[in-house]
Amino acid sequence: MERLAEHQRVNGLTDGAIVRAFPALGSVRTWRRMAARQWDTLPLDVWLPKLREICAELGDGNGAGDVPAAAAVPTAIVTRHLTEADRCRRERNLGLARSHCRAARVAIEEFQRSLQ
Repeated sequence: MERLAEHQRVNGLTDGAIVRAFPALGSVRTWRRMAARQWDTLPLDVWLPKLREICAELGDGNGAGDVPAAAAVPTAIVTRHLTEADRCRRERNLGLARSHCRAARVAIEEFQRSLQ
């Protein structure tokens, strides 16, 4: 949680933006519960592996070839959303698939704006 909260603070992400960046976090409401350390309302057996996976994506920042977090996140976001969109399409949940496609497009547009 400390690493994710620090990532959110350093990159100036809102609660909604961090949840879009890491869909495994669930909803904004769930993220806020985690940030407030309200673990009695969340099943740790479900959330702990997800948090570890997200932290692994962030990396430890000590590797010589590490990509800065600001550049790495848009690629990871888009890849995750498109992967989820494909899964949802296969499961015939087209509304959710479209949502993931829109989220990927928004991440690309935000990244393009940051380059200008």
